[in-house]
Amino acid sequence: MGAGHAGGAVRGRPAPDSGDHARATRALGRRRETLERLRVDPRVALVVIGKGVAFTAHSRAMVIAEELEATDTVVAVELTVERVQDHLADERTEMLDGARWRWCNEHDGEMEDRIVAELEGL
Repeated sequence: MGAGHAGGAVRGRPAPDSGDHARATRALGRRRETLERLRVDPRVALVVIGKGVAFTAHSRAMVIAEELEATDTVVAVELTVERVQDHLADERTEMLDGARWRWCNEHDGEMEDRIVAELEGL
């Protein structure tokens, strides 16, 4: 799941679950092949890499909202994390920095803010 509101995931927030699993909400572009694949097979892997952190969250994905008020280009997806693979656990390597990026136009950044706010309310 990549970044960008029109074609991929938008950052979400981890949320505690009543069970042993963590959850995260994401927005995924409704025209993405990834969306069609997760509807058939909900097993997904979310890779998180940044300064001091590198892990893969092996999860199950489920569409929790087919439409968002913020935009009609994405659906809301909830990831239920089943297992976390910590790529730094053996302490042989460390992440010195994360990927640095920014929106190329102000509209996309504002759209992301609206999408994230809506995801946080789900």
